[in-house]
Amino acid sequence: MASSILSDIPAMMNPDVSFIFGGYSWIHKRFDIWAIKYDAVQKKFIARPVKRWVGGMDPMIFGGDKAKEANAKLVDVMRKKGRLVGNQTEGSSFDMEPFEVVRDMLRSSTQADSIGGAPQVVKVYQHMNALPLGVFWPDKASGKVYIQGRPLLGYESTDFWVLDPDTFYSENINH
Repeated sequence: MASSILSDIPAMMNPDVSFIFGGYSWIHKRFDIWAIKYDAVQKKFIARPVKRWVGGMDPMIFGGDKAKEANAKLVDVMRKKGRLVGNQTEGSSFDMEPFEVVRDMLRSSTQADSIGGAPQVVKVYQHMNALPLGVFWPDKASGKVYIQGRPLLGYESTDFWVLDPDTFYSENINH
């Protein structure tokens, strides 16, 4: 598909773009993640499986220009919780630590940053379903609900569950 893109703009010849693709693998009986990046030498997009995280934790990846910063912050969070000791058994999972990192980065972002706004959260199930979660943003006390980064307007209601970004509990606000 990439070879079908024709342009006289030099920057379009080597796209500086990457994607994250993930989902449940019935073959491996687990969630898998792939990082997809354009390889200028091969002139095509290459998909690579995301490897286990530090200490044997299940695979996890941040994307974008803040990925290195987010990884460093995640290491700090895991250390503070005593979960980065290097002896986790294979298949150890994160809880909400990656979300904590993104939440805190979004809360401290400014207009000059490349990230900002409300977090966008989607719950992916192994039986081929995915549902967005609303998020109370910037916190539950605000009473403001965002779904996929957009504020829920006063006349709108939702059947989606809404996540408290500080306690990580979710609730159905329209019961």
